Amino acid sequence: LTTSQRRKCKRDPGMPQVLTEATHIAAAECQHQFRDERWNCSLGTSRIHILNKGRSKTAGLRLSNNCNRETAFLFSISSAGLTHAVARACANGHLKRCSCDDSYDSHVTDGSWRWDGCGDNVHYAAKFVRRFLKSRSTSRDIRAEVDKHNSDLGIRVVKSNVKVTCKCHGVSGSCTTKTCWRKMAPFYEIGRKIKRAYDKAVKVRYASRSHFSELKGEIPRNKELVYLEKSPTYCRKSRYSKGTKGRVCKDERSCDKVCCGRGYTTHVRLVRRSCQCEVKWCCAVHCNTCSERKKIHTCK
Repeated sequence: LTTSQRRKCKRDPGMPQVLTEATHIAAAECQHQFRDERWNCSLGTSRIHILNKGRSKTAGLRLSNNCNRETAFLFSISSAGLTHAVARACANGHLKRCSCDDSYDSHVTDGSWRWDGCGDNVHYAAKFVRRFLKSRSTSRDIRAEVDKHNSDLGIRVVKSNVKVTCKCHGVSGSCTTKTCWRKMAPFYEIGRKIKRAYDKAVKVRYASRSHFSELKGEIPRNKELVYLEKSPTYCRKSRYSKGTKGRVCKDERSCDKVCCGRGYTTHVRLVRRSCQCEVKWCCAVHCNTCSERKKIHTCK
């Protein structure tokens, strides 16, 4: 962390745990979205950290000096993860400097329901994350501008996927009245939308060294991830990737892509799973154990 970021953390004793949670959900979603790609979010000897671009060798996620499509995704999913984690922590009472979302809009109710409950405080979270990430770098070079653009996209995806959730109240399960609150979309939905932006990412370069807001060619839209450099193939082990040798792939089409044309081996594994499950009385579930043969494909 930078000195400024440490100060922000010390202001709220719950923040270190929130930062840890943000790192975990961002890393897990990255691995899920790229599970069938050559780069599966394994970071080799070069790591990403959602808070810092330094070259520290301490454990955790660190980011290489590359500025390719994968880096763009990592910056975006990381800022989204931090926004999501802070908003939930506010609603859950884990942070002292924020609480539930209380920015209710009386104009959107039709009289059959009212604002209540504890909404996710996305408004506070977005402001906090922008200030927090801004304090990691004061540079205004092209790389800083690109990183900021991609981080902002992650925050916007979280903000634009907040829905009104309601709960019914009444006798015997009736819905005489409803109370509603704002709730963020599950993080896997956020990850899916950022992955779509990755698939359509735009390569950019500056038109002028003195005008950091002007990009040569078409100005990227807020919904587009941007990058500066072509990505490596990720086929061989390097500082950017563990390579694809020994990777398990899903099917013939997936294996041809993931294995980089080197081919793959197939073996049959006996897999045990629960089957023929039945509910006994009210609460107990009894299952049998079934065995099935499953083909496992592994890159050469």
